[in-house]
Amino acid sequence: MNDKVYAIPAIFIIGWRGEPGVRDEPQHVYQGKVTEALLDIMGVEHSVVSPATTPDEVSVTMDRFRKMLSVGKQVAFIIRKDAFCYKRKSVYSNDYMLTREEAIEYIIAISEDDLIVSTTGKTSRELFEMREKSKLPHNTDFLTVGSMGHCSSIALGVALNTDETVWCIDGDGAVLMHLGALPVIASAHVHNLIHIVINNEAHESVGGQPTVLKNMNISDIARACGYPYTVCVDESHSLHRELRAAKERKALTLIEVKCKIGSRENLGRPTSTPGENKKMFMEKLLLGK
Repeated sequence: MNDKVYAIPAIFIIGWRGEPGVRDEPQHVYQGKVTEALLDIMGVEHSVVSPATTPDEVSVTMDRFRKMLSVGKQVAFIIRKDAFCYKRKSVYSNDYMLTREEAIEYIIAISEDDLIVSTTGKTSRELFEMREKSKLPHNTDFLTVGSMGHCSSIALGVALNTDETVWCIDGDGAVLMHLGALPVIASAHVHNLIHIVINNEAHESVGGQPTVLKNMNISDIARACGYPYTVCVDESHSLHRELRAAKERKALTLIEVKCKIGSRENLGRPTSTPGENKKMFMEKLLLGK
């Protein structure tokens, strides 16, 4: 740990996703199970904060922690669900008219039965529900769960192992998280990957906090990384045109789609498990080879 190298004292605040006995998303279950054990292995003294924890109890814990911090060690507070309350919501917005759900509908219509890899969060949830609404099978879609920023790398792996067209529906926050994937994808020189980046300039799935992409252009970044064709669109007509052109182009393409923030209040979650989704997608991929 840090005290073995720089000895910089630090206090970690860790949200206890996947806490045993508390219902959570599947990607958090194992992480939650081993949270305390990992801190023990790393020699990080920790304390659990619950809704019932009082300020006096936290103060007593901090008195104990200060002794460790004074010699360059690290400590952690593990925060149980609902231990903190913050009623204010993000009010960030933008002026774009196209919704993410509308953009995904266009992609579904033009991709037909091509393979799709979608990013974690509301994008995959909307894709799943659109398939359900249209009574279409889900085996063409790989819904990336618990791997924010990795769907483009997954899509590249798929594209390298099939001659079919592969569509990657990415997000601006996800692209930022693993920006190094762009030059790697470009260097692979795949002809059958269409990389769509839904850019609403916000981390909408986790609260709507703005990203740093308001004054940046993902399509320009991708072009600098070696993508042979990139474009940015912000309305339905140009989106439809570019999606159709990308399908016919047979070359690596990135389409940045500027969208407004927001989703349906009744947006659900996939009813199949990640394991079931993987199995269906793999079977479809193998059949197409």
